[in-house]
Amino acid sequence: TDPNDPKKVTGTVPNVPGYTPTSNNGTITQQPDGSWVLIPTDPTQPAAITYSANEQTVTVKLVDASDSTTEVKPSVTITGDSDSTIDYTKDSDGKTINYVIDGYTLTTDGRDATTKFDGDDAAGQTVTLKYTANGDYTVTPPNGKPGTPVQYTTDPNDPKKVTGTVPNVP
Repeated sequence: TDPNDPKKVTGTVPNVPGYTPTSNNGTITQQPDGSWVLIPTDPTQPAAITYSANEQTVTVKLVDASDSTTEVKPSVTITGDSDSTIDYTKDSDGKTINYVIDGYTLTTDGRDATTKFDGDDAAGQTVTLKYTANGDYTVTPPNGKPGTPVQYTTDPNDPKKVTGTVPNVP
């Protein structure tokens, strides 16, 4: 019962980070201190409290491993619900994400350590993928002069692999 008004009752609803409570009997409002208060429509009836997961955001940064700040491809944003598994295959618009960057090899994959959305509504998560520029190779045919250096090609199906084409010399 409200200490200032005997006609009003309230109830304290536990705060669960990353979730928003709702009730079938009244309204729930968040207080400045982060707690939730239920004001029932009918104080003579029980109230069921249901929690819904809030939307969370993960920003995937694709950076050069040499300095960890220079982007080799624009960052990607992924959204999902608190505590759900992050689907690194689709961005927030539902488009397929391609992690292959021609001329670079993925050397540090932050997706391995961050698999679920957290419950922090105040800050989005950041996952960093570090890429190293591919090296090159030079083909020197028998009895010939060395050719021009050719950069390794990133495997179009696996950003962690590179290939190089060596010409056949009969």
